[in-house]
Amino acid sequence: MTPLQFAQQFCANYQSGGSCLGARIADDGRITSCSPKPKCVLPTRCRYFEECVAPNAERVDGPTGLAMQAAVRSYFTALTSNEGFKSGPDGPRPEVERTCACGAPITARRRFCNRCRVVNRRETYREAQRARRMSTVNGKTAFDNQGVTRAVFGGQYDHSGHPQNPG
Repeated sequence: MTPLQFAQQFCANYQSGGSCLGARIADDGRITSCSPKPKCVLPTRCRYFEECVAPNAERVDGPTGLAMQAAVRSYFTALTSNEGFKSGPDGPRPEVERTCACGAPITARRRFCNRCRVVNRRETYREAQRARRMSTVNGKTAFDNQGVTRAVFGGQYDHSGHPQNPG
């Protein structure tokens, strides 16, 4: 019996479609939080499995109990070996290499590889310059066009600095 098979039979969070309710139980037995997951997280670390499901394996006698105990042992052995897993807030999680849109690997805290970063920065700069040029009217920038608004509204401003409509 694998840990996942054990969870399928005895875990209260496990749903028939393979999803997980993600309920966490406090020491007094009440549900403290619930964060549903699209599928069971086993064989990675699951606190509910460790605290609520695994201890029940020792209470069952016979061949079923032995199979359950072997599943729990294999679960904890996989966690302690930590092969291919990186530590996260809920325990180990699979280590995935991040890649850029071009396929090049990305280091931590980066959005683009060095080549794509230069290309993206250049394009962003061009877009900003294009927008700045489009904001000019008759050779004047938006800041200079305040004179046009003053002429339309007669130069009358209220106490908050907004133009007042004439009339």
